[in-house]
Amino acid sequence: MTSLKTKAVAFLIWRDCQDHGWDRTTSEIAKEIGETTQRVRAVLKAKGWSNRVRSSKPDCSIVPVYNHEIASICQSVAHGVGR
Repeated sequence: MTSLKTKAVAFLIWRDCQDHGWDRTTSEIAKEIGETTQRVRAVLKAKGWSNRVRSSKPDCSIVPVYNHEIASICQSVAHGVGR
C-alpha cells in the first residue's frame, strides 16, 4: 500500500511538472517542491516516472576537460559504460 506521504509527494511532482515540463532533474524538482532529492527519486521510481525526467548525470560537453582521466570518465558517462 502506498503511504499518504508518497501520494502527496507524487501529486506535488506531477503538479510541478505540469507547470515546468518533465525535462527537469530530480534535484530541480526537489528544490521546487521542498523535498529531498532522495524522496523525489524514490517517488519517481515507485510511480514509474523515472524515465520522464532528465538525467542528473553531469553534462561533460559544457565543462572544460583538463586531463585525460576526466575526459575518459566523461566519455564513459556519455556512452553509458557501467550501466
